[in-house]
Amino acid sequence: MAYYSSREVMSVPVEMEWAGWRADTFTLQRNGWELSAEQDVSMQMIQIAARHRQLGFRLLSGRIPWEYYADMRFDRGSIPTIPVAHIAGDIRVREVIMSNAFGLSPIDAQPRLREAEPKSLDDYAHFAPAVADKQLYVPQETADDLMKRILDMQQDARIERIKNNIREGDKLREQKLYANVISLAA
Repeated sequence: MAYYSSREVMSVPVEMEWAGWRADTFTLQRNGWELSAEQDVSMQMIQIAARHRQLGFRLLSGRIPWEYYADMRFDRGSIPTIPVAHIAGDIRVREVIMSNAFGLSPIDAQPRLREAEPKSLDDYAHFAPAVADKQLYVPQETADDLMKRILDMQQDARIERIKNNIREGDKLREQKLYANVISLAA
């Protein structure tokens, strides 16, 4: 596709405004807002929703026209500022007018290079899909406490292996020396 090389960046920051307050999508995400968007490429529409868990706020824009094809050509002059229609602690939707309305999906608002050539119309969406975070939870213990816990967890299995070796008549293997620590401090 000839036009693929002309647009390599996804999730270029988009300004949002509400009652004189302005921020772009990247800044919102960096400051704790979780963003979602309905990016309807075929209907040329976009809608953004966001929430901030610590502040207890949610926001929702209206569905606005979006020139995906101009965006695809990297024509930044065609990207509108998105007005926020609602901001509150809780937003409830009573009536859905369009059958595909509120097809919101999490997005990643950090600009990045496109990793693969687009293969379908939906691949030309402005925002990249969100990547699930892999979280690592570490107990608040010292290294000594953690090492003791690990050894305690392994102790039962080690004792069972020794008992099995004795039952089978095998001699216990001697530990092998693989490395020596040499200190050159004088």
